[in-house]
Amino acid sequence: MGHFHIEEYNNYIDPAEEQWKLEARCVNTDTESWFVNKGEDYDTDILNKICGECSVKLACLEYAVKYRVAGYWAGTTGDDRKKLRAV
Repeated sequence: MGHFHIEEYNNYIDPAEEQWKLEARCVNTDTESWFVNKGEDYDTDILNKICGECSVKLACLEYAVKYRVAGYWAGTTGDDRKKLRAV
């Protein structure tokens, strides 16, 4: 099981856009829950609880939509964010 490490993403994104991650409730949580294989389901009960109480949820959502990242971000899946971009 891995953990979410902010440093892994700083190689291709402006570090100034990463500062909100330091305050995210998911920092240092198990990445296995946030990134699932195609056809698998997210444990939305746990993830929504973490995301729902996060003070940087809006920044997280904006980031996920802008960079089209995989995984569960700000209480949304990749499919959820694809629908948001289509609006």
